[in-house]
Amino acid sequence: MKTLASIGSFLRRDTRGAVAVEMAIVAPLLILMSAGSFEVSEMVARQHELQGGAAEATAVALAANQSTEEVYLAEIKSMLMDSLELNEDQVTVTKLWRCDSASTYVTEASQCDGADDDQRKWRRKRVSAYVKIELQDSWTPTWSKIGLGGSFNYEVDRTIQVS
Repeated sequence: MKTLASIGSFLRRDTRGAVAVEMAIVAPLLILMSAGSFEVSEMVARQHELQGGAAEATAVALAANQSTEEVYLAEIKSMLMDSLELNEDQVTVTKLWRCDSASTYVTEASQCDGADDDQRKWRRKRVSAYVKIELQDSWTPTWSKIGLGGSFNYEVDRTIQVS
């Protein structure tokens, strides 16, 4: 009968099956890392799509004929919904104005008329028109189905000066 020391010595020298054991330990981690990388790349790709759609809408807003405001804004919204596969609740296109050098926007150009705050005299202020584009989307990664994390929300806002 072999002694315990001789059995231990034999097991240390016998490396058959070591690669299989190491692979059994490492393979699940590699698979999880690969799946996670794929999910993150999909998240980044969707963010890139939304940013690209906002850039496209910016170009359309700057180049379009703004004679009929409602049609103009509706066309931009429709284009964004179609190209980005978003529904009506996820896309908002609004017209805003800024009075002189104010840091805030107003919803009507007529709100810019009135007394000048500094000089307290009535005058017509310089009005700049803007189009604000807001895109919202969410994405649920696969790993959230097993209790890791949750949904990821995208929000892309662009404000474009059109005049």
